[in-house]
Amino acid sequence: MGATHALIIGISDYLRPEDRLPCARPSAERLRATLEKYYAIDTIKSLYDKDATLGGILKSLGKLQSLKREDAVLLALCGHGRTVRGHWYFVPQDASLKDVQHRRFLAEYELFVEYLDQISAAHVPLIVDACY
Repeated sequence: MGATHALIIGISDYLRPEDRLPCARPSAERLRATLEKYYAIDTIKSLYDKDATLGGILKSLGKLQSLKREDAVLLALCGHGRTVRGHWYFVPQDASLKDVQHRRFLAEYELFVEYLDQISAAHVPLIVDACY
């Protein structure tokens, strides 16, 4: 067995105060604490609030592409999600729910799939705590 990794994203504080989601970051922090306490995870990277921009998320996903086949990585997304015209989007911190019509600001599920497909790790579970 190779190394185990986790990337945990939790966004409570969005650009617009009315988009605030008080439960998301604490959920992500509790997940991290649980992994640290009960599981032998070699590295855990967390992106919370202002660090969880679209650029920050994509950069962290890109770094996972160097993992080996025998490695495992857990990806967790806690924040706003939206479906627009049949496509699901995770809303990064630097977007707002009003940006739903301007999809270039959002992280489309298919974009996550593209990045996940580039990760050589044999096990890549995805946890999503977001609306659809």
